Amino acid sequence: MTKTPAARAAHQQHQRHFDFIVIGAGLSGLAVARRLSLENARVLLLEGQDNTGGTHRPIINPVENLGRQMHNGLRLLPDVPETREALAFLADLVPGDFEIAQVEAAALTYDNGALKPFVGFGDHPPAFLHQIAGCLTEHRLLTQPAAWDWPARLTENADYDILTRSYVTRFNVKDGRVESVTVNGQKEYTADQYVFAGSTSLLKTLVPAEEWTTKLKAKFSKLKFWTQVGLDLHHEKEFFAGSNVLLLDGTTKDDLGPCLGITHTHDGVTVSQWMSFLEDDEAEDSEILGQALKKIRRQIKRAFPEALENLRFERICVFPSMSATLPAPGFLPEFSNLHYANGQLNPHQGLTGSLQQARQVLMQLGFGGAPARKPERAEATAPIADAGRETEASP
Repeated sequence: MTKTPAARAAHQQHQRHFDFIVIGAGLSGLAVARRLSLENARVLLLEGQDNTGGTHRPIINPVENLGRQMHNGLRLLPDVPETREALAFLADLVPGDFEIAQVEAAALTYDNGALKPFVGFGDHPPAFLHQIAGCLTEHRLLTQPAAWDWPARLTENADYDILTRSYVTRFNVKDGRVESVTVNGQKEYTADQYVFAGSTSLLKTLVPAEEWTTKLKAKFSKLKFWTQVGLDLHHEKEFFAGSNVLLLDGTTKDDLGPCLGITHTHDGVTVSQWMSFLEDDEAEDSEILGQALKKIRRQIKRAFPEALENLRFERICVFPSMSATLPAPGFLPEFSNLHYANGQLNPHQGLTGSLQQARQVLMQLGFGGAPARKPERAEATAPIADAGRETEASP
């Protein structure tokens, strides 16, 4: 029987209604969507980019004799209770085995011609101390599957709908609830509950202007967003054999602050990854960004004079709004069916913060325990063979 225009419209509207709509397919968004789908909820995941994984998606390792994927910039998992809690949460969501190993990571710094244990910043901490403090632990954790593989595992045999190239351009709000989201300025999708896992900075344009009170605007304006700036380097030969975090500073008197890095050698290839931070506004200035990258290189050369000779590969990594310094609570609009899952909003940064924020949102939604069913994988993941050696493709 041919459907009338009204019937077709009603059918299309039903097809666009979900139990949950998750906005943003970074690590936190993928974790939320995966967990909800394991409870047989109807979930739609919207992502503006071509790929899922956000800043945590992997890149192809360009060195031929490695031939594997690697982290998209420096990613660290400090060995603290919050990280282990986050990893236990993740282990319930990914198919197959999930292994954890601990490695030495006590920070070293270069001073007076030698590497020495880092004892603190004293009276002059960097402006982005919060962004790196969690990395300065005595040990860090490695996982198998490696962190660069988590996005793929969270979408493996996904029992939820994913729409890429689907930019949410507006939250449509009525009576304290989100009624629908507009995608690409045209289509509307509706859900009972919404989870926002995109960059917090986007909320200023997504939430209707009339929902921003003067007080909210004032608090939101105090948000400080940080751009992660870094280098991925493949070296001709090994220049540091430890697994410690390296905190380098002191080459110039400026406000750019230190950089952090780690190295490892695998199959005869030494890889090092480094990062520092700039405020988003500063990172938009190409001159300041260039100065920060030059300083990272100077600091590496000062501590390891031969490290930058005959590089096999060099990659610049710039991730805007990678983290945030938060003001007092109450800086975001509150709606009864909208939940904020972006890792920027978590006291812990990086991978830990993304997973912890996803976990907290799921607890708010009543899904705080283990899922009803554990995803299965045809082939079990190989265990970590040596806890003293990097088993990931890249740190």
